[in-house]
Amino acid sequence: MTYAAPAACPTEVEFLERVRSRVRRVEFAAPGELGRTFAVTLGVIAGDAGFLGRLEFIDTDGRRASRSLKGAACDELASSLALITALALDDRIAEAPQNEASPEPSPLPTEPSAPTPKTNPGPVAPPRLPEPPARARPGIRRLRWELGVNAGVFSWVTASAARELGLYAELGSRAPSWSVRLSAFDGRRSKSNPELGSADFAVDWLRLEACPIALTLPAHFSFTPCAAFDTGRLRATAQISNAQPQDIVWAAGTAILRLSWVHRERLVLGWDSELGVPFRHQTYGFQNPDGTVLEVPSLGVGAKFGLGLRFP
Repeated sequence: MTYAAPAACPTEVEFLERVRSRVRRVEFAAPGELGRTFAVTLGVIAGDAGFLGRLEFIDTDGRRASRSLKGAACDELASSLALITALALDDRIAEAPQNEASPEPSPLPTEPSAPTPKTNPGPVAPPRLPEPPARARPGIRRLRWELGVNAGVFSWVTASAARELGLYAELGSRAPSWSVRLSAFDGRRSKSNPELGSADFAVDWLRLEACPIALTLPAHFSFTPCAAFDTGRLRATAQISNAQPQDIVWAAGTAILRLSWVHRERLVLGWDSELGVPFRHQTYGFQNPDGTVLEVPSLGVGAKFGLGLRFP
């Protein structure tokens, strides 16, 4: 048995267990032993059209046979191929000679009858495998949800690294491809000037991300470029008595490169590298004496770590 499949599909051990659970008795030959050859190949169809599976084997008449299936989910496709493999093995086992130790049943006595002329039997059709399960209708794509949390730093609001915490909800295709994400963040930073004083800055914002493609990597990794729009509130509060906070509407465009690792299609770990461009450049300062304590930069970078769960 040879088995080849991408990381999003069941492993070879899992596939063989599914075959064993469907056949009465079967033994897989060890390397170097003689046996029938079954080759199973699973792969991703370009353009997010699902997965393609193929089974090649030698049938009971010694002829090469093959079956091809297409499905939206690799796990279901592997189960269908395991069923077809088990049925092909079961036909071969059924033709094996019975144990010689088991006695044959004695024939029942019959009345003598007139001899019947011998006729040559016609050709016997070889046994046919059952038809494969119905293929998934083209155009139907399975979706998945993802919920998670983020933590990191960014520098395109306070000019230096500020801490950020966030929550997100994501909708995307089950196979690694497109996705959209809505996030909510809170960032904090204190700035001080020895001659002027100190001020606290708080940023609360929403982010809408669009990720049109994803590059599948080995070992359950994927690489995704995204574009995002941020909008929210930037609040500044001076650390002096009777100080009144000042709020402005804040917005920025962000480019994101995301590296993700998925464990058993459920747990997701992500690392984002970000480049942010604020659309409004605000300056904060003190009076008497006059001076600037913060100026929103025109460009900044950020990085954050994410932990999420996928459904279904």
